[in-house]
Amino acid sequence: MNLKYFPALILLSLLLCCCDNNLPSDDKVAVRTSGIYAAGSEKINDICEAVYWINDKKVYLTENSLEYNIAGGIAFKDNEIYVIGEKGVAPESKPVLWKTDKYGVIREIEIPIEEGDIFVKCGEFNNALYVLSYNAQKEISNIKLWKVDNDEIVTGTIIDESRHHNLFSSDWVISEGRLYIAGSQEGLRSRGVVWEVTSDNKIKKIVSREKYSSVGFSSIVAINGKIMICGSQSDSNGNVPKLWSIKDEKINAVKILSGPSFSVTPGRMIAFENSLYVAGTKSYDWFYKRQDAILWKITEDNNVTETILTPSETDVTATAKDICITDSEIHIVGEIMNMQERNATVWRIENEANLISNRIDHGDNQTYIYSVCVKESDS
Repeated sequence: MNLKYFPALILLSLLLCCCDNNLPSDDKVAVRTSGIYAAGSEKINDICEAVYWINDKKVYLTENSLEYNIAGGIAFKDNEIYVIGEKGVAPESKPVLWKTDKYGVIREIEIPIEEGDIFVKCGEFNNALYVLSYNAQKEISNIKLWKVDNDEIVTGTIIDESRHHNLFSSDWVISEGRLYIAGSQEGLRSRGVVWEVTSDNKIKKIVSREKYSSVGFSSIVAINGKIMICGSQSDSNGNVPKLWSIKDEKINAVKILSGPSFSVTPGRMIAFENSLYVAGTKSYDWFYKRQDAILWKITEDNNVTETILTPSETDVTATAKDICITDSEIHIVGEIMNMQERNATVWRIENEANLISNRIDHGDNQTYIYSVCVKESDS
């Protein structure tokens, strides 16, 4: 992180504490491998193990744990891979940060968490790793952006929201020396919120202004000098995915991405070559038996293209949760499901034309996938 932008970012520093995960040697995969890296979980009977995939190779972060474990976010830094997740069942669950070094050795990094902390996103910026968390407990109720740098854990920005204990953070972006964190707070209805942290560590809270609707923000990006937010808006007419922008310290609606349905869950949004791309899921009934994985593209002049990723097979549904883009390919992750199976899936769109789906896990157990990143070449 460039310190001229965040002179007050570092509040405390702790030594890195690591412990071997004792994985079998054939499960250690060098991070130097190029390709698709995705994080998720494998459900074995009533137990979930945290896993990630390097292309089609599955790596277990937990094994034989007799717990409910999830790997929810994945990122690179210095040819090492970091995965955030949780161990255990709420309210006793514990957030975890796993690190895989360039030789494939997996360790847990200890973070000075508070009870109730939940990790929601990890990402690299200026050669440092950042982990976003929130805590919705009434006695604590805060949002933190943790920094991992030079084998140390430091707590960066802390946003105290003790007056609003039903709050959630979902994404963050840094633009022109300012940090923006997107999320929502619950009350009589949900309100979308963006916290803006200036270079002198002053915090501004910007709240969505819809009067008769509930709003939740899922992702935030910077593009062409603008801050754009995606999320969903619900009212008596249904649920719609929507795009907002920040201007003059106000959140302004920009575009509805598609018509109302029973439930719409926009996932991650990214910016690429003057366009925005959003991965998400449409649900059409109370029991979520009919779902479509969706990719929305929003051009610079706000034209929207919707692509359905769900295979045209009988009794098959799908979800889409995260997205990343290389020079010529779009990668979306989610799951393809039928009555018997749930398979972690990566969709690849070549030159925005040829759609290829790859169910990266065909085992007997159900697999879930939440996050994706791409390593384009070996280092």
